[in-house]
Order: sequence, then C-alpha cells, then structure tokens
Amino acid sequence: MLFKVLFTISIIIIVGLIIYIFYLRKSFDEMKEQIDERIKGETNSPITISTGDKKAREMAEFINDEIRVLTKERMKYTNGNRDIDNAIANISHDLRTPLTAMNSYIDLLMKEKDETVRQEYLKRLKNRTEMMTELTKELFNYSAATSETHASESDTLNNGECDISAVLQDCILSFYNAFIEKGITPNISIPDESIKVCIETTTAYRILENIIGNGIKYAEKNFDIELSEKGVIKFTNYAPELTQIDVAQLFDRFYTVVK
Repeated sequence: MLFKVLFTISIIIIVGLIIYIFYLRKSFDEMKEQIDERIKGETNSPITISTGDKKAREMAEFINDEIRVLTKERMKYTNGNRDIDNAIANISHDLRTPLTAMNSYIDLLMKEKDETVRQEYLKRLKNRTEMMTELTKELFNYSAATSETHASESDTLNNGECDISAVLQDCILSFYNAFIEKGITPNISIPDESIKVCIETTTAYRILENIIGNGIKYAEKNFDIELSEKGVIKFTNYAPELTQIDVAQLFDRFYTVVK
C-alpha cells in the first residue's frame, strides 16, 4: 500500500515537472521569437512570456532593458545618418547656385567694355569663388560628423552682421542671364542706404540665391523684390502652374514641384 502511494506521488511529481519544463521551454521559445522580431525592427513592444516562473520573468525583464538600450543606440545612429545625408544634400544643392552666378558674371565680363565695371564683376566673381570654398569646407565638416565631437562642432552657428541690401543686389545681378532667358524684367525696390542685419554673409547669400533661383524657375510675367528699411525682404511672383497642393507644401523640406 505504501509503495502504491509513493509511486502515485512520484508519478504526480514527474508529470508536474514535465508540465513545468514544457511551459518553461515554451517561454524561452516565446522570448527567442520576440527577440528576433525586435532585432529586425518589426516591433518595439516589450517581451512578454506566458510562464509565471520568477527566473524566467527576470530574464525577460533583463532582455527588455538591454533591447531598450540597443533601440536608443539604433535610433541615434539612424537619425545621425539621416541628418548627415540631409546636410550633404543641402550643400550639394547650394553648390549649384554659386556656379550659376559665376557663369552669369563671366558672360557679363565678356560683354562689358568699361574696365571699372569689369573690375566690379571680377570682384563679385571672386566673392562667389570664396563662397564655394566655404561650402566645400562645410561639406567636409558634415562628412566628419560621424563622431559626437565633430557633430557638436559642426552644429555651432557662426552668426555675424552683414549688409543685406548689398548682398541682395549682388544676388539679383548674378541672375541677370536667368532673368533674360525667362523674359522677365524684375521690379526691384531696395533702399539706397546700407541696411545691416544679424546673419552670417555666406548664409545670407545661400538663402537669397535659392529663393531667387526657385522664383525665376516657376515665375511667369512678373518678379517683384522689395527690401524694407527694417531689413524685411518680400518676393512676389505669378506662378499659374502651382496647384493648391503645391502651395501647401512649399515650405516642406526638399519638396519639388513637378513641371
């Protein structure tokens, strides 16, 4: 009788252990599957297991903590690469504008007979060359921004004061050929006196040349440029091909109107 009791108890214990081991293995299979999903980036939800085993749950929580750290590092790496790619795309786009301006000044130099005016064009041509040098330096800085030290250095803004009226006039003149080719005579209103604003000169050139270049590209009939005495610049042009959808996305980064 005692033997039967002991045998029955042993069977119950063995069955219990088998069931326990089954659910424990099931929990580890669950963790393995969920870890694979998180490594692939398919989900960010924490790992959950069906067992109530304390050690298994501690292991799941430990893995969740490590995955959170890895996810933050991955996001930091991804965002860093995206910022660098965007910066390089910006500068690559900006490099084309000084080249266009340089070509315009070269054409003006070839037509101009007055030596004083020619010297002025040469001075402005040299200015554009220096701008391209600065842009090239920025491109190099962004390419070196993979380290946190370089990234922090490249994020430092170099603000200064510039004569925005002189910069605006120079930018308009640099698009002389583009206006002629488009058949547009711009209506320009710029005060005679010098107007100082707080912005780095190279940055001012890049902003204004991009605006004027894009304005000419889509303008029809008119192109108005007005600089107020407070340093506020207003650009106005008629662009009949722009739809309401285009207008709503004009200030979206890298948005381009399909002509």
